[in-house]
Amino acid sequence: MNASNKQIWAGRSRPLTLNLSGMLYLCYRVAVLFLPIIVFAFLLVIGGLLGDQGQHIYFTPGRVEMREGKLAAGLVVLGLLIMWLVVTCALIPAVIHELGHALALRYVAGVRHIRIESTPLRFSLLTPHEDLTPKSSLMVAVAGPAAAFIGGTVWQLMGHSFIAFWWYMHLIMLLPLFGDGKELVKAITAIRAPGA
Repeated sequence: MNASNKQIWAGRSRPLTLNLSGMLYLCYRVAVLFLPIIVFAFLLVIGGLLGDQGQHIYFTPGRVEMREGKLAAGLVVLGLLIMWLVVTCALIPAVIHELGHALALRYVAGVRHIRIESTPLRFSLLTPHEDLTPKSSLMVAVAGPAAAFIGGTVWQLMGHSFIAFWWYMHLIMLLPLFGDGKELVKAITAIRAPGA
């Protein structure tokens, strides 16, 4: 393990065993990343439900009008829409993506213990590189986006192309700019190296 890996492992990470309870904890940690948005949407719904549904005074240039209040109903609809979009298009695909990596680590690479690292903008599964062969590393890197791609294909077959688009967006993670893409490039380089 090189010095940069030691720094990562010493940071905000937690050990995790890849069994059923570990997988559930992994889902929970991914869901926590979306908690602020879901709480905001929930507050919109509560504000709309508690809001006044009666008459409101509207000031327009040159006159004052009394109109039916529709702001509260709009807040409820907006809050529910935000919750639905976040859960369907962001939270569930992210959980499926990370579960794809975890299942590949468990069943393809034979890794039993990993570490989770999370920041407000990033979530990573970390494993000592000594445990992975280049081929298993390649399969683990592709497993997360592939799982989300399969989920997107299911949505597409059901006729929900908007939702499928957001699931397909996980393929971007295979670009070398992101962690999955970096691992993919390292694995391909190691496989193509002489003597591999």
